[in-house]
Amino acid sequence: MVTIHNANAKDLDAVNSIYAEAYTEVKSDPMFGDYLYIKKPDRKSNDVLKKRIYADIKKGNCIFNIAEENGKKVGFCFVTRKIAGSELSHVGILGVRVLKDWRGLGIGSDLISKTLNDAKGRFEIIEIYVLGFNTGAKRLYRRLGFKRWGIARRYMKRNGKYYNLEYMYLDL
Repeated sequence: MVTIHNANAKDLDAVNSIYAEAYTEVKSDPMFGDYLYIKKPDRKSNDVLKKRIYADIKKGNCIFNIAEENGKKVGFCFVTRKIAGSELSHVGILGVRVLKDWRGLGIGSDLISKTLNDAKGRFEIIEIYVLGFNTGAKRLYRRLGFKRWGIARRYMKRNGKYYNLEYMYLDL
């Protein structure tokens, strides 16, 4: 059974491995539905990111949830302030990722729903950015109440080919 809980510092190590799996996945499936750094982050970069995320959680600028099954972290979802301490601090950016073997089981939907519920009262608007060809993700986000508000043409470049990015939002 999959459980979802607020992340602690130790959980963030698993976030790095979940993110790293995407580099393997995009090699076998160039239409992998998320964008990545050109170069896979090294351990030092991951440690810096982990410390920054945890500091943002402690400051109240980030909500971070983990999906876990029998001790294995299988997904995560977060909302982080667009620009903390600014006139945009009421806006959060949502990110979600579920390991390939656990997709299609409702984990992503459950992660997002819990994270959005946790965001109420702390954020007013939630944005998410989705690649134009990722129809499954767009369908999920629409089902959860997100609406499209724009398209960035040729926003991502993978293997010499350009792809559009769609902006979606949810008014909490």
